[in-house]
Amino acid sequence: MEAVAEAIKFNPYEPGYFENPYPFYQRLRENDPVHKSFMGTWILTRNKDVSELLSDPVLSSDLRNWNGFEKRYKNKELVAWMLNRSVLNIDPPEHTSLRSYLKKSFMPKALNDLSEAIEGIVEDQIQKLKGKKEAELISEFALPVPLGTINYIFDIPEPDQKQVKAWSSNISGLIEPLPNIQALKTANQSIIDFTAYLKARIKERKGKPSNDFISNILNTPIDQLIAEDDYVIPNLIVMFAAAHETIVNLIGNGMYALLNHPDQMELLREQPELIGSAIEEMLRYDSPQQLVWRAVLEDTTLAGQDFKKGEQLMLLLGAANFDPEAFPDPYRFDIQRTPNKHLSFGKGRHTCMGSWMARMEGKLAIPALIKHFPNMKLEETEWLTNLSFRGLKTMKVSL
Repeated sequence: MEAVAEAIKFNPYEPGYFENPYPFYQRLRENDPVHKSFMGTWILTRNKDVSELLSDPVLSSDLRNWNGFEKRYKNKELVAWMLNRSVLNIDPPEHTSLRSYLKKSFMPKALNDLSEAIEGIVEDQIQKLKGKKEAELISEFALPVPLGTINYIFDIPEPDQKQVKAWSSNISGLIEPLPNIQALKTANQSIIDFTAYLKARIKERKGKPSNDFISNILNTPIDQLIAEDDYVIPNLIVMFAAAHETIVNLIGNGMYALLNHPDQMELLREQPELIGSAIEEMLRYDSPQQLVWRAVLEDTTLAGQDFKKGEQLMLLLGAANFDPEAFPDPYRFDIQRTPNKHLSFGKGRHTCMGSWMARMEGKLAIPALIKHFPNMKLEETEWLTNLSFRGLKTMKVSL
């Protein structure tokens, strides 16, 4: 019995976990699908459970409803301030108003030329790769494309872009389940600095509007329900971070899958019209975001398990995407898979707002690489050691 118990413990620090977590997820899903982890968090891995609980009103996205919130964020007031106002971490009715407000700001007529801008960014990066015999695909392509796109949307001046990226990276670490004290301190300071920067940009845009997202958001009528507190800056920060962190991993993980499945690479090259379903399979097969959090609002029974008010649930999107009950032969990478109702962008009221942009960038970036570098081969990789965002730190290829 002890050997069985040991086999089903959730331990992301086991050798091989970050390189390939899916066999670890399978072990949990088959033996203990509603698992109490060493962190005190409940971990759910079945597709049916994860899909249902993403939309269950007895669960909250507001971290303040988790009984560990005050201890985690004590003396980190700016971190708590940002998290408590993020569209990712609030519940209705504030969430409903804020999501509507951000969506109206994010998809105005002024951004109709976004596709053309992304094509230009992709082409610039392709040209920089041409003539090289080898490349590090993350830093030389997968990151510059979404970073260039979000800088374009926010109209970040080139001299500021490196610093803004650094702040954003520090803050995005807050989504990790176990951020250390130093990471929280660094994030807290980055929020202070990024907030000051955005306040200056907002002041500038009030006097001189442009076609950027900041101008659009300032010109969008805001519901009084969310106007009482400053919700704008925390969500500008979150949207900047989430936009490029997710998409760099979509492009990187997608290319990694194609390079490891040359038959699917060749199929996509021969039938480029399959790019839509290919992107969906890339999202399922190696989701850029592996998990989401929920807090229990009242004592209840879910997925056959009793939960207490204030407990925290970790819903493993990556595990749900590999459940054979939902996806036959889940370890097979098939760019023609249908249906493909993956959960990589979540479900329900907290479905990722930027999913349309991630798909757009993926559909433009990946075919360009395939077209211009038909002999690309994978040489060496290193994975990030993150639980939430899954992606490659480096991916060296020969061109």
